[in-house]
Amino acid sequence: MQKAMLEVNNAQFYDLGDIQAQVIDGEPMYVANVAYTNLFRWFRGDGTPGYFQISAVDPNNNPIFVESSMQYTNSSFFNEKLNRVIYSAFPSWYQSGSIYLKVDEEEKLWYVQKSIRTATGRGTRIIRTHR
Repeated sequence: MQKAMLEVNNAQFYDLGDIQAQVIDGEPMYVANVAYTNLFRWFRGDGTPGYFQISAVDPNNNPIFVESSMQYTNSSFFNEKLNRVIYSAFPSWYQSGSIYLKVDEEEKLWYVQKSIRTATGRGTRIIRTHR
C-alpha cells in the first residue's frame, strides 16, 4: 500500500496510517487511513484526503484510494486531534481503548471510540457504556 501513496495529492504531507481489517459490502478488506507526517505538514495541510482499501482475500489486487476528507484525525494536532475533540464534546465521559476506523455503506470513513459515562447515584457509582 505504501507505493500507492503516490496517488494522493501532496503525498509528502502524509504517511500511511494504521492498517485494519473489516468487512465492506460483504467482502473482507484491509483499510488504512492517510495520516499527517508531522506538525508542520499538519499546519500547512487542510485535512487528510482519504484512505486506502485493498482486498484481504486476493493479494494480487492493487490498493484503491478513496477520497474522504477528514479534518479531525489521530494524526492531527492541537484542537483538531481526535482525542481532544471527543473530550471537549463529552468531558464527563471516559475514553476507553484505542480509536479505530470504520467505513460505512457510503464508503465514508469514521473514527470510532468506545466511551464510558460515569454517574453517581445514592452513594453508588453507576457505569453506563455508550456506543
